[in-house]
Amino acid sequence: MSDQRGMSESVQLAVLLPLLIGIFLLLLQWALISWAQSTATSAAQESAAAAALHGAREADGLAAGERALSNGSLSRASVRVEKGATITRSVVRGRAVAVLFPYEVVAEATSPTERVTVP
Repeated sequence: MSDQRGMSESVQLAVLLPLLIGIFLLLLQWALISWAQSTATSAAQESAAAAALHGAREADGLAAGERALSNGSLSRASVRVEKGATITRSVVRGRAVAVLFPYEVVAEATSPTERVTVP
């Protein structure tokens, strides 16, 4: 009869290694989603602020939002800006880089529209 003590360590490794890889991939996916959410929030804030300036147009906000999205954290990203008389609203949508599963990211920001008032 041969000594079989070494088998238990290899079996433990065979069971634990996929579990550890799965945990690592989940953490990586969480980090990519966090990065994408942060980028979308920043782009929404920048586009709303740029479009809300006195004399600015919605196209100025779109350009500012698209510049903020240039870091590659979002795919299929879109920026929508609505400039009203008192509030400028921006919505950014996109998909986070996927490792395990796709995740849709949406961020919204509002800013008061600058206007000239007579005292």
